[in-house]
Amino acid sequence: MELDSSQASAARRPPEIRHVTLVMGDIVDSTRLANRLDLDDQRAIASAFRVAVLRTAARHGGHVLRFEGDGAFVSFGHPEPREDAAESAVRFGLDLIAAVRAIDAVPGETLEIRVGVASGLVAVGDLNDHAANVEEAIEGPIPNVAERIKSAADPGTVLIADSTRRLAAQFFEYVDVGLIAAKGFDGGLRGWRVVGETAIASRFEAQRFDAAHDGVFGRDEQIEQPPGGARSTARARPSR
Repeated sequence: MELDSSQASAARRPPEIRHVTLVMGDIVDSTRLANRLDLDDQRAIASAFRVAVLRTAARHGGHVLRFEGDGAFVSFGHPEPREDAAESAVRFGLDLIAAVRAIDAVPGETLEIRVGVASGLVAVGDLNDHAANVEEAIEGPIPNVAERIKSAADPGTVLIADSTRRLAAQFFEYVDVGLIAAKGFDGGLRGWRVVGETAIASRFEAQRFDAAHDGVFGRDEQIEQPPGGARSTARARPSR
C-alpha cells in the first residue's frame, strides 16, 4: 500500500542531531578475489561476511546501517544513544577482524578486513523531503572521516580518528601513526592504530585512570605512517 503525501510526512522521522561513533570496514583485496573466484564462491564469501558483521555488531550493541559490495557501515550511539559508544565500536572492530579471519566459506581462502572508526555529531533520520520510502541517512563530516581513516588502515587492523581516541583513550593501547593525508581535510587527519585493550574494565575505572598513562606508545615505537587518500562519500555512502 502506498502512502499519500500527508501519511508519508507523518511516517517520516524528522532529522535530529546525534553524537555517534561510526565504523567502516571492508574486505582487503576484494577485487583480486572476485577476479579469481567463481560466482558461487564470491556469493559464499559475501554471505559469510555479512553474517559475521551482523553477529559481531549484535554482540557489541552496534546498528548495521548498510552493506555495500565488500564493505559494511555500522553505527554506535544510533538509533539508541549510549555513553560507551566509542569503546564499544573499537571492540567491535577488533572482534570483527577475528570473526572475518575465521570465515571458512571457501577452502584455502583467509579473509582480511581493514577497519576505520570516527566519532562526532551527525544528522540522522529521513533527510529526503521528496520521497515516501527513503533509506535512512546519516549526514555530516564524520562518515567521510571514518571512510578516509579506514582507507589508510593496514590489513587486519583498526585505525581510529583522534575524535574516537579522546573518548575511549583509557580502554585501549595505541600507536600514533601521525597525520594521514585525506582528500577534503586540509592538514590531514590524525590516526591511531589500536594495539589491544588495557586492563581497565569499566568507565568508572577509566575516569580514575591517570591521564599520563593513556596507552599511547612513544614515537620510537610508531609504525610507518600509512598512505592517505580515499574515495569521496555522499550521504554517508562511500562511492565506489
